[in-house]
Amino acid sequence: MRLPSLVAYLSDPSVARGEAAKICVHSTRPAQAKLLRLGERSVETGWQEQLPACIQSGKYHFWKGFNWQPQLSIDTSSLKSGLYLLELAHREDANVTFRLPIIIKPARQVDVAVVCSTNTWQAYNHFGGLSNYHDRGTPFPLRALKTLMRVMNLRFTLGDRRYVPAVPLPLARPNSMLDEDLRDLEASPIESFSHLARAEWALLRFLEREGVEYGLFSDHDLAYDPWPTQAKLLFFNVHSEYWSEEMQGRLTSYLAGGGKAAFISGNNIYRMVEFVEGAVVVRNFKTDRAPVSRLLGASYNAWGYRTYAGYQVANARHWVFDGIGVKDGDTFDEKQITSSTGTPQLFGASGYETDKITKESADVEVLAIGKNREGPAYMVFRETPGGGWVFNAGSVACAPWVNEDPVFAGLVRNLIHRALEVQTPLRTLHQRVPHPSRQTRVDAAVS
Repeated sequence: MRLPSLVAYLSDPSVARGEAAKICVHSTRPAQAKLLRLGERSVETGWQEQLPACIQSGKYHFWKGFNWQPQLSIDTSSLKSGLYLLELAHREDANVTFRLPIIIKPARQVDVAVVCSTNTWQAYNHFGGLSNYHDRGTPFPLRALKTLMRVMNLRFTLGDRRYVPAVPLPLARPNSMLDEDLRDLEASPIESFSHLARAEWALLRFLEREGVEYGLFSDHDLAYDPWPTQAKLLFFNVHSEYWSEEMQGRLTSYLAGGGKAAFISGNNIYRMVEFVEGAVVVRNFKTDRAPVSRLLGASYNAWGYRTYAGYQVANARHWVFDGIGVKDGDTFDEKQITSSTGTPQLFGASGYETDKITKESADVEVLAIGKNREGPAYMVFRETPGGGWVFNAGSVACAPWVNEDPVFAGLVRNLIHRALEVQTPLRTLHQRVPHPSRQTRVDAAVS
């Protein structure tokens, strides 16, 4: 494979605080690296490194990715859990850059856990010629058969570990989609739409501004780490589409034991993956909607794809709206923006991909419904027999609105207060908070 002049990857979906984050870098020229924390604002941690030109092998394995040696090692012992951004640039040409998000997870139990949609991050990564949406690696005749099987949701087993036409997504490769997504941190994830890491930062900004201590985790951590499902409140962020059986089992057990989950997300639990050594494998192109509807109160279908509208309140008496001052029929999470062509258009949080209630959505309370002309999101709430509950916003586009709309901000704040049994507000948000400009501080990134 012919490599770009500057790329990098971290072969682990997350790094526990105290462990070294080892970064594999390919650079045709000497480069410089710095680490930022994406908290209430983007702040520099003070970590910087200079590195010489390091030419890596272009040999690529579709199941294992690259086999590069690490050039950078970041000591995380002084970094609190959260989302970090490694910025790389050529020293002689600062326009040649690459950006890599890093999840630092806590090494202990936390009251609030946020699960990043890292499986979705991998599914959209087409570096090396193969993602769940692009295939430049399979010869054309087989590619057509593979596409047909995926559309029909057909597969067969090869041995006891492989599924055909499963899509392998190696972790040991740069993620070009995330690099592109994070190139302009100051761009609004609403007006400059994002459904990946930049959009996920919105919820983290809100939590930090509210003074909420949280731990950040990957999808893989939900499957295998004990801490996410010991939290009092478990958030799923933006585009929680790709799930393994272990993830579903852990969530089901968590809710049965009285756990509380909030999906500030949409297109939830729509495709099935398996975790194998060094890769995520998309095994099933479409999951069964019935168990998802029973678990989350709503599930995804493609009606209304990439349409956008605000939500309309359907049950203002529910406690999630306490103190917000809305009534049934009120609209929130909606505003008019100007498109790239200069045309004004109405934009809202019910959009991109949306979840709807089905006949299997038992014991669900509908809180609000999107105003999309087709396929609106259903914002729902379901109490579980074990004393817990599930909130599902039902929309991929919703998360950034927590920093734009006081109704949605108040709603998420109420979820946090109820789960943590907080009687007094942590902080208050009465108006739209402008998107932060980049700051240069060290103290906010370390504990």
